[in-house]
Amino acid sequence: LMLRQQSQLQRRLRTVESGGLRASVRPVAVNDEQTFNVYVSNTETRSIVAVCKHTATLPATDKKFHIFVDKNSASETNIGDIVNQLAVNWQSIYTTNRTTFGEEPTGVLDNGLDATDFYVVISPDVFTAGYFYTGDLNLIANTPSSNQKKIFFLKLESIENANEKNRAIDVLSATMAHEFQHMIHFWQRGNYSDIWLEEAMSGYAEYVNGYRIENERNQSKALQANCYFDRVSEIRLDVWH
Repeated sequence: LMLRQQSQLQRRLRTVESGGLRASVRPVAVNDEQTFNVYVSNTETRSIVAVCKHTATLPATDKKFHIFVDKNSASETNIGDIVNQLAVNWQSIYTTNRTTFGEEPTGVLDNGLDATDFYVVISPDVFTAGYFYTGDLNLIANTPSSNQKKIFFLKLESIENANEKNRAIDVLSATMAHEFQHMIHFWQRGNYSDIWLEEAMSGYAEYVNGYRIENERNQSKALQANCYFDRVSEIRLDVWH
């Protein structure tokens, strides 16, 4: 809710057709290390170092996507398998979300920020299942904690066996679909949107990408549904929170 409320205050940027406002940065390569500012609570950010585990170009585009893993977790068992499967899933999610919801910010924005490439950062320090923060599309001069990238963050849970690995892949993939919809929604609507409706659309993004309760690939939504049925007489449906 905090992140959605912050997005209500952000200016919707536009793409500059001519480009050339900012020099290109060095291409990202596997094993590169970068520092990122991560929300570790509703109010606190922390700098982490993460390692690039995968980089590729999205089919039929000039957009690259880079998957980084917190350096403290980069050597854990199953990380390689998880990242490889997320890379495969992301290409499908990207196509499905764009077809369903519209285009995300891309290219050089009118503040000079290059939003061509995607960055996905996975860390156990992320304070929620995952998030997209609109402030990361700002320059540091306007938002001091900005990562100055088209980026979203995913929380890495502990993984001790094959079942947990498969569940983690579904959770992380569903979260990518969810957060990418938030990114598209901000680009399409700016701050002209009801928060409850935007959250509903991100929930639908999980569903339309195949992460559903009925096929047992969406544990978080199943838990939310159970919570609702347990407390149905207490939960109002005509107000947000």
